[in-house]
Amino acid sequence: MNPVKTSDNWMSPEEALTRFDSEEMSLLDLNLPSVDESKVRYGFRFGNIGFMIAEGVLSEIINDYQIFPMPNCSSWLSGLTNVRGNLVPVYDLRKLFGFNVEERQYNHLLVIDQGSDSIAVLIETLPQPLDVINWKPSSHRPELSVSMAEYINATYLIDAVAWIDFDHSGFFKSIREKIAV
Repeated sequence: MNPVKTSDNWMSPEEALTRFDSEEMSLLDLNLPSVDESKVRYGFRFGNIGFMIAEGVLSEIINDYQIFPMPNCSSWLSGLTNVRGNLVPVYDLRKLFGFNVEERQYNHLLVIDQGSDSIAVLIETLPQPLDVINWKPSSHRPELSVSMAEYINATYLIDAVAWIDFDHSGFFKSIREKIAV
């Protein structure tokens, strides 16, 4: 039978904080390089074209999602999903930009932005962190079936991948007019 702990047999706060052997290594003792979280950018790819998530924009991955199709809409609008009470449009960028459109198994839903500004994109793999600090802009612009030139802030050609830094909000607002077929 285990004795019931009472405040009489608990350690004092000072004892609890100093109970570890000082020779033990803790995570605080590791000399890990510091990462300025405000400088970390993430992006997702389709083949050799990557899309950067805007700096300071909240995003999240949803693995268990349900998409409700919309009738009489373009095929690149997969439908709507419910994210914490907000109906969020779900885009299939492979179809929108004319990439290889064979049926794909999407594993994740990437929700970009929050509230009424949210959009969602079907992706196969998780977004990856991008070390953009030393990237130099390129004049290379990938060919896309839908023009987004006015929404591209910069393009970076890194390891044969064209990473596009774009105004997602302006771009997705502009294609709303093209949703109905």
